[in-house]
Amino acid sequence: MAIWTRSLCAAALLSMIAATHLAAQTPTDLIRIRPESSLLRTVVATAFDRSALFRSLIDRIDHSDVVVHVTCEQFSSPTLNGRTVLVAATPFVRYLRVQIRCHQPTQLLVGIVAHELQHVVEIASTPRVIDDRSFGALYRTIGFATDEGDRVEQFETTAAQDVGARVQAEFARRPAPVTIAASLERDRPATDTLASLPTDGVSAGPRRAAPVVRELRRH
Repeated sequence: MAIWTRSLCAAALLSMIAATHLAAQTPTDLIRIRPESSLLRTVVATAFDRSALFRSLIDRIDHSDVVVHVTCEQFSSPTLNGRTVLVAATPFVRYLRVQIRCHQPTQLLVGIVAHELQHVVEIASTPRVIDDRSFGALYRTIGFATDEGDRVEQFETTAAQDVGARVQAEFARRPAPVTIAASLERDRPATDTLASLPTDGVSAGPRRAAPVVRELRRH
């Protein structure tokens, strides 16, 4: 986990998006998990089909007050595979963003997504997490610190590490249908367009308040 800075304009834009969704939908109508690429949609769908544990993560999120946007990102750190960001909180909905390094073998990618969704479940299970301070307080309680230099504060949880490994194992025990496997490989080149994204996975611009971020490290 890390505390990173984000641009004020990006935070304002996401708050506007949240307000638009709330105006159009009641909390129970919201689609809770929103993969934002065909590759990630396929990964989530096939992991859901092949892993009972992954299905339980989805079910818990579906019955929570969080909305999760899942995106492919590039990171400046070569050891960073994924992270979860608290974007905004309203009286009815908390918005999170899960960022994934998508240039990965399929089985590893499934484990990374599951790892991050376990962090989403941890947040969803703690209604008091509504800002950076409460976010950090949660992970100082349930997690442990990891050392990545003096730029960021980072934490990890044993539960997320365990869930990622278990979902990978369940996924591996059931061979993917040929059509699903072909879709994964066909969609993967689309992530080459990520070269134009900011290398730290957040919008460029003036540095402002520091949101708390959950990260997955290579072992």
